Amino acid sequence: MPPSNQRKVRLSFLENLCLAGGAAACSKIVSTPLENIKIRKQLIRYPCTSSSTGKVYSGTTLGIFQQLTDEGFFLGIMGGVVPNVLRYYPTQTLNFAFKDSIKSYFKPGKDSSFFKKILYNTISGTLAGTITLGVVYGMDRWRTVSALPSECVIEPSTYYQMYSGFGVSLLGMFIYRGSYFGIYDMVGSIRQHVSSFWGRFALGYSVTSIAGLIVYPLDTIRRTQMINCCTASKAISIIHGHPDGLWEGYMGGWKENVIRGLLGTMVLITFDYFKELYINSVYPNGGGSSTTTNDANERPLIFNVTAPEGSSPGQVINVQTEVGVMHCQIPPGVQAGQVFQIRAPPEMERAAREAQKKITEERNKHVDYIVAKRKVGYKVEYLVHFKDSKLKDEWIDISRKSGVYISSKKVQQYKEMVRGIISNLENENGDEEMMKLLKDKIGESDSLLSNPPMLSRQDSVD
Repeated sequence: MPPSNQRKVRLSFLENLCLAGGAAACSKIVSTPLENIKIRKQLIRYPCTSSSTGKVYSGTTLGIFQQLTDEGFFLGIMGGVVPNVLRYYPTQTLNFAFKDSIKSYFKPGKDSSFFKKILYNTISGTLAGTITLGVVYGMDRWRTVSALPSECVIEPSTYYQMYSGFGVSLLGMFIYRGSYFGIYDMVGSIRQHVSSFWGRFALGYSVTSIAGLIVYPLDTIRRTQMINCCTASKAISIIHGHPDGLWEGYMGGWKENVIRGLLGTMVLITFDYFKELYINSVYPNGGGSSTTTNDANERPLIFNVTAPEGSSPGQVINVQTEVGVMHCQIPPGVQAGQVFQIRAPPEMERAAREAQKKITEERNKHVDYIVAKRKVGYKVEYLVHFKDSKLKDEWIDISRKSGVYISSKKVQQYKEMVRGIISNLENENGDEEMMKLLKDKIGESDSLLSNPPMLSRQDSVD
């Protein structure tokens, strides 16, 4: 199970790419022998006679493994591992470059239907995948033919033949993503009752495997096109001529594919441990281009201060901030009326975070869902809907980079609002249980007011 209390460090894109690439490379290397068996079951008609060894091999897993062993470690068992590893880096780089821009054009609204959300996610993912696949498709073909004996592959004579199976690949990508998101949302009620890591892992991997099996016939068609440099209709006729029937023709190697995916996923799970080791070695005390935190809200508290009239550079002044009075020195070159930034001392930051934590926890008890969002200056405000239907929706300030902040004034307004509701219920002889619940909420509000809350703050601009 991945470490639960890992320090959070904001690594650079290059660091993340190298670390994730190393984990993906290990996953690909470990699963390569099983993937080669899967590809041969999918594309070669067994029993077959090898031209290099002259032996006859059966179509069982052990028979194919013996064939790979006889062909050698690098050409047989680990055949295709080089393109399999190399294609990861351009794939991730292109996904990083295009994913957010494409998703911004296909962003479903909050009130969109279930099918509309799935459709938008599927289209955006497929478009990003189309660009990526168009660039790395040559490596994809290289990986497939490297797992097969040379006599089973027809070399392409044109650029068009080099991209044989590209259209079917896009169709499979579209169906896979639609199936994945659809099944994942349908098992949402089950996910809520599964709390253990391995339970969630098993559920998530089951969804991935089912979606993969749905598009497996399309994977067989596209790989058949790759090695024969033919059209989809020609590939289908080849598959229909399989001596063991249509099931083996379309689904050959599916069991090995499921096990291969599980094996690769188990290797990727160790990525969190490897990443933690890297962070502890390179950033033992934080620093560098990374920001070490123990919580998402533990960012430096930086305030904008206007130099008072009559002040001069180097002068020490007292500044009233949202976390208390701070003593600071006006930086060199800053004249009266100009704005400069100061950072709160560590003890003030800790006190502010504790207050913020209590306020956020209290808010989460009552907020049901977010209705709308708007940007006001450097802040983002969310219109939240409370679980209690008697309470009106309220705009809450959210810092651009940190958590939710509710001022003492807002808590007082909330308290007065609840008191008004109680008064109306008493006048109308309303539900006593509801009145008791609301009075308890007033007590909770009082506990908030007894802890000085952090009102709002100005984040430094990156």
